[in-house]
This record gives sequence, structure tokens and C-alpha cells, in this order.
Amino acid sequence: MIQSMTGFSTKTISIPTSNEPVNVNMLLKSLNTRFFEASCRLPHIFAAYETELIKLFKKRLKRGQIYFTLHLSDPQCFKTNITASVTTLEGYLNAINQIKDKHSISGEIGIESLFKIPHLFVSQDAEIPEEVKKALFDAAEELIDAMIASRLAEGEQIKADIQARIDHMAEEVVTLEIGYKKSFALKQAEIQDKLDDIRSKTSEDFADNQRALLYHALDKMDLHEEITRFKGHLEQIGIILSSDAAEKGKQFDFTLQELAREANTIASKCSSAQISNHAITLKVEIEKCREQIQNVV
Repeated sequence: MIQSMTGFSTKTISIPTSNEPVNVNMLLKSLNTRFFEASCRLPHIFAAYETELIKLFKKRLKRGQIYFTLHLSDPQCFKTNITASVTTLEGYLNAINQIKDKHSISGEIGIESLFKIPHLFVSQDAEIPEEVKKALFDAAEELIDAMIASRLAEGEQIKADIQARIDHMAEEVVTLEIGYKKSFALKQAEIQDKLDDIRSKTSEDFADNQRALLYHALDKMDLHEEITRFKGHLEQIGIILSSDAAEKGKQFDFTLQELAREANTIASKCSSAQISNHAITLKVEIEKCREQIQNVV
């Protein structure tokens, strides 16, 4: 089971109010990122729920850049009755009367003029009923379920691609190992012939010195350890791929780093152009896998 970090889900529910039911439209989007980050766009009346929502998203979605948007079909549905601010009105009237007395300005203030006074009419946010909060969070859970379903669907495609590349690397490293063993055996025979020739023509001390140098050169060509470790890391990738763990992205990343390290060592030590080509193919497949796992939770 692999879960992608990208996904999308949307849901609309109807909640009761004192007047008539109101539609609540919710949208949840997830993009890939290194850690968990969440951003919520909520009406002011629901702003107090932001922290709880982020905790819920982190618990269920683990990783990713999460964007959550909630929209009310009637933004005023949870407002109290509109009232006039007497203090504001008295302040404006006192100021107007002072201007009229000081500058001898005549005229009366009509009801139409009152509507032009800023902040004269006010309303407060009503308290959200507990059943409305429960309906919102139940809907958020369903939204997350839909998001996870879309993430898993994309994760299956990622898994198939990674598995194909693992299989290809397994074939390449076997071919590389066969070519390396042949090349290494030939080099061993060549060095042994040189040592035999040196022993027959020079002193024992000189022959021992030359043998050490030749064996050192041979040891630098030895890829057995690197190939063994590479195969082990490939097996580990397969184990991670088939495990039921919810979070695998970082495990993949670290294991692919080890694969890349072994492939680089093989490429630097090999003495055959054919073996070098196989090593380059391994490095290409590793990089393609790393591109894919950047989007894995």
C-alpha cells in the first residue's frame, strides 16, 4: 500500500439554522512537500475550529501541503439581529451639531443620511450549536476518507512504476555481476602471469613488492562487496514497497540514497565500458525512482 501526497476531494452538506438550512461547501486539496503543512480558509464564525481541523488533518493525512476551504451559501446565517450602535450615532450627531453651530450651516439629517454613517449598524456572531459542529467534523472525516482514497489510487500507479524499475535494476545488476566476474577472472590470470614472470627474472624481495602493488590494483577493481550491498538494498526497497506502513516516503528516500552510493562506487571502480554502461543504467533508474518517491507519504 502506497499513498501519494497529492489528492483532491470535495463535499457539500446542509446544516440547520434558525431560519432555513444553509449549504456548507468544503474542499480539501493536498500537494507534495517534505513535511506536513496545512492552510485553512474558514468563515469568521468557524475560525475557532482551525486548530482542531489541522490536528485532524495531521493525524489522518500524515504528510503533504494541505489546503482546506469552507464556504457558506449564506455568510450571515449565524449572525445575531442587526442593531444600531447608539454610541456611534450620538458621536456623529454631536459632531454634526458642533459643525453647524460653529459654521452656521443649516439643514436637517434625514433617515437616508443615517445609512451612510460607517459602523452604525452592527451584528454579532451567534454561538454555534454543538450539533452543527459535530456535522462539520463528521463531514471533514468523510472528506479525508475521500482524499485518502484518491491518494491510494495514485499510489498504486507509483507502486507499479517503482516495482518495474526495481525489477529492471535487479536484471541489470545480475548482468553487471556476470560481466564483472569474467573481467575480474581475466585480470587475476593476467596478474598471476605477470607475477610468475617477475619471480623468474628478479629477486624475491622485488617480486613481493610487485605482488603487493598488483594485488592492490586488483582489489580496487573488486566489486563483489558493492554488488552484494546493492542487491540487499534492492530487497529492502521491495520490503518497503509491500509493507502496510502508512508512511514510506522517507524510508524509500534513505534506501535509494544507499543504492545511489553503491551505484556510484561501482561506476568509479569498473574497468570495462560494458560494465560501466550497466552502472549508468542503474543510476538512471535510481533517479527515476527518487522522482517518484518525492510524492509518497
